[in-house]
Parts: sequence; C-alpha cells; structure tokens
Amino acid sequence: MRHAILLIITSATACSFELGATGGVDASPNVEGDDSTSVDAAPMQDGAQADAPPAQVVCTTSDGSLKLCLEFEDPALGTALDGSGLAHHAAVSGATVATREIPSTSRAIGVTTTAAIMIPDTTDLDLQTVTMTAWVQRSSLPTNGQRFGIVDVGRRQAALAIDDQGRVNCFVKTSTTIWVGIGGSTAAGEWALLACTYDAPTLCAYSFRNGSATPSVTCGETDGETLDTSSSAGSTIGALFDTSNNPSSRLKGNLDSVRIYSRTLSETELCTAGGLSGC
Repeated sequence: MRHAILLIITSATACSFELGATGGVDASPNVEGDDSTSVDAAPMQDGAQADAPPAQVVCTTSDGSLKLCLEFEDPALGTALDGSGLAHHAAVSGATVATREIPSTSRAIGVTTTAAIMIPDTTDLDLQTVTMTAWVQRSSLPTNGQRFGIVDVGRRQAALAIDDQGRVNCFVKTSTTIWVGIGGSTAAGEWALLACTYDAPTLCAYSFRNGSATPSVTCGETDGETLDTSSSAGSTIGALFDTSNNPSSRLKGNLDSVRIYSRTLSETELCTAGGLSGC
C-alpha cells in the first residue's frame, strides 16, 4: 500500500519526511551521530546450524543494473563475496552465521556492536539513481535518537537504516542537504525485506514484513539536485559511517541478501528479487 507523506525541513542541512497528513513531525535525528566506538573484532565464526555453502553464490539475476549482491553463503568466513560479477567483495569481522527462514531457508549473517562489513570505495557505487535492498531481522531498537545502519554508501550519499521507533529510514545526500525519508515499521525478531529507491526527486521507503508480498510504501520528493559522490569512505553493511568514516550505529540483529542497483526497482521487482511469492 502506497501512502502520502509530508515533506518538511528540519534544519539548514537536513530534511526529512514521514507518513502524515497535517501537523508537526519529529525532527530528524542526528544523521552524523555515533552511538558506538570502532572496535577491531575477531573473524566471523561458523555455526553448526548452517550447511556448507557453495564456493561462491552468484545472484540469480541477469540485471545489468545490479552493482552489489551479498548473499553471505561463502565458505571464506572473513569475506562476503559479491555475486554481481563486479567483484566488490566485503571484508567481514566480528559477525556470526545466522539463518533466515522467510520466504525459504537461507544462510544469513549476525551482526552486533563489534561487527564490521566493509567494501572499498568504487565508482560503480557513485550512483545518481539507486535501489538498496536487504533482508533484516533486528533484535532490539536503537537507543533514543540513534539508528541501526543497514547499508551506507559514501557516508549517506545513499543509505538504508532503522530509527529508534523501528521505522525504515532512507537517506540521500546532495552538496548541501541530507534528505531522510521515514517509512513503515519493523518488529523485533521479525524478518522484513527493506528497500530504498531514489530517482530524483522521488525517494521511497519500502517494508515487506514477515514474508508478505504487499509492502508498506512511503514516498516524498527532494530538491532533485545531484547527489554528492565525493566521499571516499566506501560502503559499510550493518552500520552507518561516523564523521571519521568508521562504521558506527551498528545493527543488533541479522542480515541477508544485500543488493544495490543503479536504477529504481518497482514494487513488483523488489518483491520478486526478494524471493517472495504472490508478487
């Protein structure tokens, strides 16, 4: 179901929108905040609950717009291999093996405040039109005024997160403004396929909860200016970058099937790419 939204300006450098008809909305939380310190963590440890994965998982798509695809099925536990064919492999530390049961059983990755999943800077992800998707199972809420990062490309050039009310947050950054789209809710312990799409000026947040093929969708408009791709931070998964380009605001929970595309996927395409039925 697609909802109308209210677009507001919360400061000279940050804008946000959220579901609503009239009246005030919450001010955008600190988008550059850091709720945890950087920690050098131990390598990822395998778990008895997971079967031995194939040597490399190639994402089941021939879509040329796919720029990153991490399925976390890899036997080399310090690396998440990129199945897009572009070799943007992620270095992994401090994570554990998990299982996603929805819509079918898949090996996933567990992350906490010590995990780091890092991808080097690449021009392939300097995108002006973008879709970010991930299966997410959060175990708790962020502390008040903070977020759990899911995907962060170029320190909010484009990012997907969950706020302290459990809502999907989508970021894009122009030269002067960080725009924050506030979408539908998530629930602790529940797997949800989350997505952000941006094709200037339209920014949309999606939440397919608990295997449903019908998402909550909220969309709003930015000023349509060019996105700022100047950051050399690279990308981080399961976190947001702090002002020193270190992973912070780390997710407490599990992740699977993280994808980035250089175009906006439709609701049906998101549903199908997420492996859901009834799309």
